Amino acid sequence: MKKVLLIISLISIFTLTSCNKDNNTEKVYKNTKVVVNMKTYNKIKTGMTEDKVWSILGGKCEKIVLEDASPTDIKLVEYGCNGYGDKGANVILSFDENHKLYIKTQYGLK
Repeated sequence: MKKVLLIISLISIFTLTSCNKDNNTEKVYKNTKVVVNMKTYNKIKTGMTEDKVWSILGGKCEKIVLEDASPTDIKLVEYGCNGYGDKGANVILSFDENHKLYIKTQYGLK
């Protein structure tokens, strides 16, 4: 079940980052000022509350709406954050119905 959700999140990351054709400073997510680097990303652990994650990041990321993203009974809410690193660097955080971090994925962070 976790593997299916991880695969869906990874597909989302690569789909969203493929749209970023410009330089490294262009944001993947336009409605958030949060920029995550690898050091900060590594501080975030699954099972943390949303409030704790937002506290570590210094703000809330952009909510992502994916149709039929959860093929299981688990209802997830996903957020996208811009990343510091390679072109299109970003983070996707998935929270369960209890507002706990269920899955975290990243692309291109440094």
